[in-house]
Amino acid sequence: MDDSNQNLAYYFEQRVQIRSRETAKTPLVSENYTRTGIVLMTFFMREKELHRDIREYETGKDLLIQFHKTAEVKTTALEELHAQSYYKRKNPHGLLIPIQIKSDLRNNTVVMAQNSDLGLPYEAISLPTVMYSLPSADTPPKLGDTWRNRLKIRIKPGTFSLELTTKWTKRDGIQISLETTIAEERAAFSEQQFSFSLIPAGTFQHVISAEDGLPVSSHGHYCMRMHAVVDAFGKRSEADVLDCDVTYELARIPLVFDKDTIRPSGWYLADNSTSKPAEGRTKE
Repeated sequence: MDDSNQNLAYYFEQRVQIRSRETAKTPLVSENYTRTGIVLMTFFMREKELHRDIREYETGKDLLIQFHKTAEVKTTALEELHAQSYYKRKNPHGLLIPIQIKSDLRNNTVVMAQNSDLGLPYEAISLPTVMYSLPSADTPPKLGDTWRNRLKIRIKPGTFSLELTTKWTKRDGIQISLETTIAEERAAFSEQQFSFSLIPAGTFQHVISAEDGLPVSSHGHYCMRMHAVVDAFGKRSEADVLDCDVTYELARIPLVFDKDTIRPSGWYLADNSTSKPAEGRTKE
């Protein structure tokens, strides 16, 4: 991976099915919806660690179809649009605010940059560079090789450790294909009178550039099912508190941006693109 700062932009589309409840006594709230927008990632190295500042903006397709008609877009406008999309839902999914993450050079331990003990928001697992690691440099990898790592995530008040297995599935020119799966093992978290158990599952397909070591595209599916038990005042109550199922697609797009401004540079989303983010276009 290159040790210089890089700004990379991605188009994302997610289909979300989610049911959740605040407590064991409140009813389940169900919601299904599609999210589309862009992810902006600034990637840099600091003291032999790989750092990423990641911002997610849910914009909807209409704005992106017209993107090339605008010389620049202020990120404050996208922040407002993103917040409106987030808060209009009973069960919002996605990142409301930017996150900063870091990892070792193999991407084996991905953690929050400011607090490595705090798990990543579980909604972050479909973001670029989160869900795959790279093989050890001690032994040159071969096609078909697999390797494992763990990822700590946060759901509601609980922090859980996921076991991930990544496999090298294909090499095509300057692109490498990896597949990451989440082990379907029960994870647990307890705090005072609360106990949570999580059953995760998921498969992620990544296409990585051999030139810069960063994702070109990714797609996959994951689900998170969490059960809560409360023992308080001599009484016990329990219930399923989250059942979240997400299918996603992610593709790198040629946007130029800084902290305050995005320049579409002629890129726009083709209006016939329904489930293939790579169908974006650049206006000549």
